[in-house]
Amino acid sequence: MFCANCGKKLAEGTALCPWCGTPLTQAVKQVPPATVQPILINTIVPIFLLCSVGLFLASLTQPAFCTDGKCDPLPFGGLIVLVVGWMGVPAGGANVTWLANPLLAVAWITLVVAWATSLSPRALVVCFAALAFSFASSALAVIFSASFPSFAQVTIGTSGRSNAISHLHIGYWLWLSSMIVMLVGNSIQLIVLGVQALQREMKETHVQSPERADIR
Repeated sequence: MFCANCGKKLAEGTALCPWCGTPLTQAVKQVPPATVQPILINTIVPIFLLCSVGLFLASLTQPAFCTDGKCDPLPFGGLIVLVVGWMGVPAGGANVTWLANPLLAVAWITLVVAWATSLSPRALVVCFAALAFSFASSALAVIFSASFPSFAQVTIGTSGRSNAISHLHIGYWLWLSSMIVMLVGNSIQLIVLGVQALQREMKETHVQSPERADIR
């Protein structure tokens, strides 16, 4: 038989768990207690992370947008915007949305950290902090990237000359989708975390209730 509180295997007829001190009158189970699921579901993290990375890489192979009514899409236009887009960030406006790229990278890295530490009970604080940071980074990335269509002009390179944004190409939509997918994945993970924390709390309350009844 097993202790319902700590899960240690006990000899038949044991009245008090020598490991955690739980009275076993009502707290004994004949099968091992269900193990607590990891904070992160191992299948969810790779799926959303790989989809986000895949969409981002696909966006680099496609044209992102057209300016001044000249719509002659360049192959790997998204890659060009990624490489030179940072130069226009000081100009503000639509160029600031380029910052969604490093934010997305931070979301990827911190989610991998959360995933790697999720199976270690001693690293749950690090896991939660990394997951929360990944969620915040992906949310900011979505805000920045989704705001791009609201701007009428964009500065190309360091010339300081503004160009009218005339059309959005598939590269932009793939880029935006990669960040939305990441945000959705992080949101699901946070919901799972909350549900599991609630389940653990309810389980602990249920296990402790017989002990309180015996004391009274």
